[in-house]
Amino acid sequence: YTGAAAWTWRLAVEGLLGISLEDGEIRIAPSLPTNWPGFKARVRRGNSTIAIELTRARGVSEDRITVDGADIDGARIAFPPDGETRE
Repeated sequence: YTGAAAWTWRLAVEGLLGISLEDGEIRIAPSLPTNWPGFKARVRRGNSTIAIELTRARGVSEDRITVDGADIDGARIAFPPDGETRE
C-alpha cells in the first residue's frame, strides 16, 4: 500500500494545492474548494526553501502571485540560492 499513499499525497499536493515542480521551479495553480480560505506550505529543495501562503481574497477576480514582496508575471517561482528562503 505504500504506492497508494504516495499517489494520494501527490494528488493532494499537485491536484488540490496545485504545487508542482517544473524545470526546477515551483509552479502554483491551485484547485481549492470554494469554502477553503487558503493554505500555507513550505517546499524545500536541498537547503533552499519556498514558503507559500495562498489566501482567497474576496471580490478579486484575478490571481496574483507575490514573491518576496513584488508581483510577478506567470505562476512559476525559482528556488532561492542555497540556504535562503523565498516567500
